[in-house]
This record gives sequence, C-alpha cells and structure tokens, in this order.
Amino acid sequence: NAFTINTLSSSWWFPRWLSCHRMPAGVYSINLHPLRMTDLCDLLEPYAPLAVLSVDQDSYYSSWSGQLLRLCEVLERMNVQSDALDADLIVISANNLRKLLSSLRHYNLSIFDVPQDYPTYKILSNAAKERAQETQGLWDDELLAELSGARVYIQSHDDCYLHHQSYDLKFPKEVFRRALQIYAGTVLRKKARGEIEEIPKVVIDALWPENPG
Repeated sequence: NAFTINTLSSSWWFPRWLSCHRMPAGVYSINLHPLRMTDLCDLLEPYAPLAVLSVDQDSYYSSWSGQLLRLCEVLERMNVQSDALDADLIVISANNLRKLLSSLRHYNLSIFDVPQDYPTYKILSNAAKERAQETQGLWDDELLAELSGARVYIQSHDDCYLHHQSYDLKFPKEVFRRALQIYAGTVLRKKARGEIEEIPKVVIDALWPENPG
C-alpha cells in the first residue's frame, strides 16, 4: 500500500499529511498523502462516470516505436472499456478505472466527474481548463468551480500525493477514513493477521476540524 511502497528509508514509512481549506468560491481544497488511486476507486462509484486525463505513465510502450502509449492506446492494450474523447481523455466507470489502475504505473493523473448524458463539448471544455493549469504550471485550488457540472476534482502525483476538491466534506472525509484505515491495518499487520474494520464515522467527525478555514 501507499505507506509501504513510499518510504523515507528501509525502516521509516512515508509521513502522513492532511490539510483542508475552504476557498472563497465555496470549494473545499484538500491535500493528503500518502494514498494510492487504486484505494479510492470504490469511493468514486457515486460520482461515476469519470473523466480521466493528464495521465503520465511508464507501463506501456509501443512495440514498434518504443514510445510510451497514449491513454486511449493503453486502454485498448489492456482491453478495458471506456469512451475516448481524444487520445488522452477518456470517460470511464469506477469499476473499469480500478481495472486500468491495477497494472498502470502512473505518476500524474487527473479526474473529474461527469453528469450522466453530459454533452461531449462540455466535457472537452472542462478538460481544456484542467490542461491549461498544467501547461501553465499554476495549480488552482478552486478549479472545481470552473468545471461545469462537476462535483469532485482529483489530482494524483507519484500515486502518493493526492489533491482533491469538492463542494462538501462527505467525499474528503471518506478519503481520510480510507487512508486512516490503511495506515491502521499496516501497523497492526506487523503484529497480527486479520481484517481491519472500517473506522466509525463518529471517529472521523471527532478528528476532523468543525470549520476548516
């Protein structure tokens, strides 16, 4: 998992980090690490379908040119179903996203949710806004407010550092609970075997600041 893959040395796990700020546009901007995208796919189910873009990967190469495959080519190689809107932008279910990430080493990846039957041109417009900030190297803590119809926006770096935005705290708290559960399981597994139950919501509410600024 993220705590054992990302380490500072052979004996030190990667440090945990969580920050949450409510931006003027009403968007909650959250940074959390370490956490892998594969551990979030089921939490994204209520928001599917999902637009996936800005993916940098080093798992799949062209057999004849040696060049890295574009995202739509990766999906074709893996035989994972999705709708390709361009070579590097797909719309996919949460379950198929899990299949994609199961064997894809990615070091950059962005996701925003797409309303059902949303016009393609609006998805492309949202993608252009997300790509613009990447091109300019300016990371907008309120980008979600500019993404028409979207409820969540996620950016993953090195499959470890997670930045996400939402209009309420339901999704961020679920992400935090998952990260805490994985950490607790990692610690306890050193001493005993067995499954770790989900951390009760009341515990997460107690740990979370009432009015994050």
